[in-house]
Amino acid sequence: MKTVFSHIVQSRFSQSYEDVATDALAFILASSVQCRMGFMKLLRGIDSALPELTFRTQQADGGIRPDMWGSDGN
Repeated sequence: MKTVFSHIVQSRFSQSYEDVATDALAFILASSVQCRMGFMKLLRGIDSALPELTFRTQQADGGIRPDMWGSDGN
């Protein structure tokens, strides 16, 4: 089933589906405490010492540009 959202993404952002999905995830994490807590629980399963993180997307640092950064403010 095609939705308005999928139509806009496919017609306007066809070269950057991954960026659209990553930006959507960052928006959800910023908008929902429950989602952010669940995501942090998943990440802490890998590294239990992780501090609380905020997430941002598509920002370059030197010669790298990860899809998403997790930052503790430092």
